[in-house]
Amino acid sequence: MRLLAVLAGVAIFAGAFAQSGAPADVPTNHWAYPAVDNLYKAGILKGYPDGTFKGSRPATRYDLAAALNGLFSGERVTTEALKQQVADLKVKLDRPTPAIDNAQMDELRAQILALRSQVDEVNAERQQVAPLQDKFRALFDQLHQIRGQLDGAKQDIQKIKGS
Repeated sequence: MRLLAVLAGVAIFAGAFAQSGAPADVPTNHWAYPAVDNLYKAGILKGYPDGTFKGSRPATRYDLAAALNGLFSGERVTTEALKQQVADLKVKLDRPTPAIDNAQMDELRAQILALRSQVDEVNAERQQVAPLQDKFRALFDQLHQIRGQLDGAKQDIQKIKGS
């Protein structure tokens, strides 16, 4: 249920640029402060236009979509940038250049290995996000059912008041 509490308390817009940290309206002693702070620093979350986070406001599906978009956009940009760096390094390695000595070649190989490792890490993180997506879908389905039940209850109350 802690995940539901986080979802209900998070009202966000995705942002492409990292910020300095959580907005001032997020209490530093709140249990979710480190998560909010980290996500702001990573550029995944961005507050409302007035600079606030409004953490006690229930999240809408729009808010969740914006947050997930920020997450996946950042991963996509990171993955594509890493792939491009690998491709650029491969071109350098494949090009016969007498000016490249063994030490430089070893350095390029080490850079390619490091970039491959980073790509693997990003892909592993992406795999960890997939189960969260399933949980989000299930929670929103439950929310939709509850809203339908609430609407029905409101109509019943109106009928009773009208009688």
